[in-house]
Amino acid sequence: MPTWEGVTFGEAGEAGGADAGRVVRIILDGKGLTGSVPAAIGGLTGLRKLELSRNQLTSIPLETGRLTKVGRCRLTLSNPR
Repeated sequence: MPTWEGVTFGEAGEAGGADAGRVVRIILDGKGLTGSVPAAIGGLTGLRKLELSRNQLTSIPLETGRLTKVGRCRLTLSNPR
């Protein structure tokens, strides 16, 4: 399983194992991210927590509407388009 700062993968014993190996949390608050959130984020169907505030993000794609499992989402836009 890869190890990436701010990204957590599901484990076999978590949530019935349905999200084992999938990205379940992205917590990248204040990491200096810039630009747009990529549309590919909509493919992270196991995602339950998304925190991207305190960055310089300019847009959030419509595909985030596919993230039906997200219980906590914190996004902040700077100079939105």
